[in-house]
Amino acid sequence: KRIEETAFSGGSTSEGKARIIHSLRGPFKLKDILAVLEFPKATYMYWQKRFNRTNPDQEIEEIILDIRKRNPNYGYRSICGELRNRGYIINKKKVQRLVQKLGLQVTSFTRKSRRYNSYIRFNIGLKILHKKEKQECFCFSLRSNFLGSLHVMQSRYVFL
Repeated sequence: KRIEETAFSGGSTSEGKARIIHSLRGPFKLKDILAVLEFPKATYMYWQKRFNRTNPDQEIEEIILDIRKRNPNYGYRSICGELRNRGYIINKKKVQRLVQKLGLQVTSFTRKSRRYNSYIRFNIGLKILHKKEKQECFCFSLRSNFLGSLHVMQSRYVFL
């Protein structure tokens, strides 16, 4: 039951298991709990030292929550820009990690999947239709780029 509770609380799974083991230590021996859960003692001790740590990003997380409350469609890039406007210079990857940790990723802008068949009909069809126009534009750009050298050349030479 307690494992299910910590699964929804976030954080790493080993940290959650270590917290459960810590809560069960009163009625049971540590050695028995670790044997039943097949959890390494070194990992438990590692997380036990880190239970009382304070979150160094608490202030930034609160500001991100405030920004997101005011602008629900802001992604991590917009949030990063807003933080810079407020005077907090934070790496965009750190902002992205915090947004993912807080579960604030934007879901309103998802990419629409399209069939490959429609891509062929539309894009490839346009390429075939406008092939001559593109060639003419390419020739025009060559003429405009090398205008000085073209008028010196005789008119019977064509450069492509």
